[in-house]
Amino acid sequence: MGHWSFDQPNRRFNSPDGSAQLSPKEAQVFAYLLARAGSLVPKEELAEALWGMAPGVRSETVPVTLRNLRRKLTPHCRIENVQIGRASCRERV
Repeated sequence: MGHWSFDQPNRRFNSPDGSAQLSPKEAQVFAYLLARAGSLVPKEELAEALWGMAPGVRSETVPVTLRNLRRKLTPHCRIENVQIGRASCRERV
């Protein structure tokens, strides 16, 4: 993972500049995206897999969680929205 690491059991993101404590749901989302690094993950997939939401249910839960996670991980890891409702995670070089 380059210059940062993720301690999933303790929900801690570590980088040379410091660390960030992730909430339980942020840690789940980050781990889910890391397992699919480089792939586009539809927000509906995140909603169904991590929140148990039925397909088609509209909610701001996923975007809000991604926004909070982005704030904690920037500039070391970039979670970006690609097209509408998709997210991916990759290390910033």
